Amino acid sequence: ETVQVGVGHAGSTDAKWRLDACIALIDVTMADEIFDTIDSRTSVVIYFEDGCYTPTPESVLKGLGRVEWTKFGLQVKEFQVADSGEAIIQFDEPRRISAMFMVLHLHQNLGILRRSHSPVGGRMVKVAAEACMNELKAKYPEHFQSENATQMRRIATDVAECIANMITSSTNDTFRQECASILQLPIHSLDEVESFMRSRMFDIIQQHDGCTKRTRTGKTIEHFTLEPELTEADEGFLFYDHEDQEFV
Repeated sequence: ETVQVGVGHAGSTDAKWRLDACIALIDVTMADEIFDTIDSRTSVVIYFEDGCYTPTPESVLKGLGRVEWTKFGLQVKEFQVADSGEAIIQFDEPRRISAMFMVLHLHQNLGILRRSHSPVGGRMVKVAAEACMNELKAKYPEHFQSENATQMRRIATDVAECIANMITSSTNDTFRQECASILQLPIHSLDEVESFMRSRMFDIIQQHDGCTKRTRTGKTIEHFTLEPELTEADEGFLFYDHEDQEFV
């Protein structure tokens, strides 16, 4: 797949505002066909408020700067706002991403009167954007792993190869049978031990890569503590579960 999409939401409990976010990422394999003149990977952020296009507020740019992009294997080179009002993010030589397009839409729930000022804050943007990236990471873990996970996968590959060579080269049948029993593999399948161990270690690395936690129902929720510098508009944000259509 060359286009990968993630969706996230954040909501404000004090004013009933909701921020919907969608990130579409284009695979680096399409770079030569679409973005052959781009030196570093460019991302465009388009912002809407109550259905109307709006130049990107400074608070949105600050919120994007708070996103832990490195948790998804991305290094930010620069943030800026174009003359046309869209925010621009440049990533520094990502492994898999050619370009990213993000759409943010801030709107009110039905029945709530419009307030005199926009409540969008940096924390709200951070939560919604990271929810998008968490969904992308869940769908395509091999594309959005952190640098630490990448290093661990390299080590796991070497470890699996060493252990597999030790087991398969042994002439001790008892040792080979015990290894097969421990790995829960048929004795005649020991030649598959390298791929088996590599796959198991990759699964463990993937499960522990990132900072998400799971609820009793198994849904991923982003947890955070309010920071002292947050404004009144930033307070009270919860992760919005778009599958159940309710705040959790």
